[in-house]
Amino acid sequence: MLKLWPKFEAVFFKYSLAAILLAIPLYPKFPLLEIPSTSVAVRLEDFLILGIFIFWAVWYIRRRELRLFGKVGITLLVFFAITLLSTLS
Repeated sequence: MLKLWPKFEAVFFKYSLAAILLAIPLYPKFPLLEIPSTSVAVRLEDFLILGIFIFWAVWYIRRRELRLFGKVGITLLVFFAITLLSTLS
């Protein structure tokens, strides 16, 4: 089973990229869930992107290739802090 893991990773990332590239422009923009009292709707492709992102994040954390405090990491932390402050205000 462990021998198949590198092949699964390569195939998963290749096909997940293809799924995103096909789902976003071709999937009908019908909402799956609507958030009450807002004009926000959640679509099925949002869950597809979330699932692929979670798999990608776990993969990078497991391989210890995710560096949070580089130049890009600090920029992202500042961006999310400003976004949080904006949301709270």
